[in-house]
Amino acid sequence: MRFCNRLVCCIGFCFVSIFTLGMECQSAPDNNNNANNNDNTNDNTNVSNLVAVVTGIELHVQADIVAGDDVIAFGTGGFSGVQYVIPSANDTAGRDIPGGSNFVAGMINVVGKKIICYSSDFAAHVYDTETDTVEDVALNEVRLTNLPIGKAGRVTSGDGYVVVRCDDGEVDDGNQLKMIDVSDNTPVVVPFTSYPAGTSDFAHAAVDKTRNQVVAVDDEKLLFYDAANPDAAPTEVDTSTNMVNGQSNSVDNSVPIYADDGVVLFISSPDGLAFLYLVDSDSYVQLSTNRAGQADYTLRAGSYGIFLNEVADDSIGSDLRSGIGTVSSTEPTFADVEDLRFEGTTNGGAFGYGQEIEVTTDGGTWFICGSESIGSAETLQVSSGGKFVNVPDPAGVNELGVPATDVSISDNVIAFKSGAQQDTVVAYIILN
Repeated sequence: MRFCNRLVCCIGFCFVSIFTLGMECQSAPDNNNNANNNDNTNDNTNVSNLVAVVTGIELHVQADIVAGDDVIAFGTGGFSGVQYVIPSANDTAGRDIPGGSNFVAGMINVVGKKIICYSSDFAAHVYDTETDTVEDVALNEVRLTNLPIGKAGRVTSGDGYVVVRCDDGEVDDGNQLKMIDVSDNTPVVVPFTSYPAGTSDFAHAAVDKTRNQVVAVDDEKLLFYDAANPDAAPTEVDTSTNMVNGQSNSVDNSVPIYADDGVVLFISSPDGLAFLYLVDSDSYVQLSTNRAGQADYTLRAGSYGIFLNEVADDSIGSDLRSGIGTVSSTEPTFADVEDLRFEGTTNGGAFGYGQEIEVTTDGGTWFICGSESIGSAETLQVSSGGKFVNVPDPAGVNELGVPATDVSISDNVIAFKSGAQQDTVVAYIILN
């Protein structure tokens, strides 16, 4: 990318100065002392149409739960076992997948009505819920680099395909980044064939569904591949030019990135700050002055969600302070540590504090919950852009709302774990 010598532009709250020494991002919001730059007092989020269904279908507390097109796939064991349910069918038991007991429980993708699973030999398998058939992808075409334990490095989903990182010494064509096209009855492996000189093993990749691009992380660089033209050379962006107070804040390749419509959300190294990279203006927007928490983030349809974890007010127990916003305004709304869910005590946490965040596919509604094991205050919260509120517990037992961790959202269903502590069950909300 080519930088102009003395171009100064204003993007929302962040003044971006581009010099020959790099790109300086300044004047991010001061997040200490609960400074909120937007009004988050709006509590008009409508929860009347959010009817949670808590099934008795058990899943493992550390396994994946992933929403698709009227499909929810989930892991049943500590290492292996995958089943699924169809919410519109009011399933009362998990549906089996042929060979599903051997598939990894902690890494699942759902594309439409197809479930992509992985086995301990690093192979990929595509299950069609409509035909009840499994297609195995040949190991000489796709042999995963690893089976990540955390979020970074996982297989990511596009429209009609997933993107996998392959062991280039084990696959016949020597390509490390590939798509598995699952749009037809038989999956087709499509490799990206161009790698700039000096390319190392990609840490992970994200899919920009809007622009049909795959964004791979190579050390401090972002590589933008065209999914419609996989033989084309990628566009390279060297994020080491992103400067904060005279210090480079490049992409941290140990944590995931998120991509949507020419925007990449990433956490920086070494300062651990949340940034947006704007492709069209070749510029960076710093979202916070506080360090970002090591949690799951979201970027969809022009809306994002992050967590902070630097000062005392950024956390209550294991829950972190959220910031939500839109790319068009860039300035996040941060949760207020004094906005307690139980008056006078932090036992119930605060509104807008959690460990997982997701936004609906239209970018209009954010959801926050806990992660994995379900504590008494880990429930589902929702916001339409202002203050978070509780999603009611259908059993009417928990006044903080329906217990929830690990939320996943598709066009027509919100999936999450419910239950208590280690005893987790499949739960969902059908979207109209």
